[in-house]
Amino acid sequence: MAFEIHISVVSHGHGQHIDSLLSDLAALPSADSLQLTLTLNIPEQLSFELAKLPFPHVLQENATPFSFSKNHNLAFDLAPEPESARFFLVLNPDTRIEGSVLSDLANVLNSFESQNVGVVGPKVVDEHGKVQENGRVFPDWAYLLKKLFGHEPANPIHSVNNIASVDWLAGMCVLLRRDTFRQLGGFDEAYRLYYEDVDLCLRLRQFGKTAILATDYQIVHIGQWKSRRNITHLFWHCRSALRFLGKLRAFRSKTTSSSNNTAAPTPNEE
Repeated sequence: MAFEIHISVVSHGHGQHIDSLLSDLAALPSADSLQLTLTLNIPEQLSFELAKLPFPHVLQENATPFSFSKNHNLAFDLAPEPESARFFLVLNPDTRIEGSVLSDLANVLNSFESQNVGVVGPKVVDEHGKVQENGRVFPDWAYLLKKLFGHEPANPIHSVNNIASVDWLAGMCVLLRRDTFRQLGGFDEAYRLYYEDVDLCLRLRQFGKTAILATDYQIVHIGQWKSRRNITHLFWHCRSALRFLGKLRAFRSKTTSSSNNTAAPTPNEE
């Protein structure tokens, strides 16, 4: 039971956000079930004293900045107590956590194990309480064109008993079993930034696993949305989208062909 949730947090100069998040984690009632790998992707000074954390932790300081995917993949192998870690939590540095939300998510994942659920995420709100749609259907060309011209595409997600089956979960807070993350080979490091989380959930589908959103449990995310105002981030966003669309097309073509040839059941798609 001890240290069963391994958390990976990557800071890219997030400063005060990191200090607040570490304070949150240290105060959780389930703190004795946690372990942490904290990656500083660029040099920065933390105000929070890591020695005050009531659980095992590793600090990784990068000499050269790495991508989101590579940082979390490296962190996965840097678990302070790998033999006791059953779950892997990817968590943004600009989030706020309170209560029993992390242990609750682990319990949800356990309860849906027989239904091949591979990843779970909580409801996410911003600092003003506005819900952020972190569970979505897979994007297509129509979706991307609407986003490009400033329109918010429809996101037909329906929940039953506060559990929603979704195509993908945004990576600001996602919980998987460590053996599932290992089976997938982690995040695809060919993505420089953006769509790593969408791609991960697509590859879960290829292994017959699904993603769910547990809306009974909530975190706060103070997002910066750099791709909307930074030309470099917009370029990375578009390049990642094109890569993902190619993989999605190949996946759907393969599953359609398999269904036609063998009449075997395929994962439900929105």
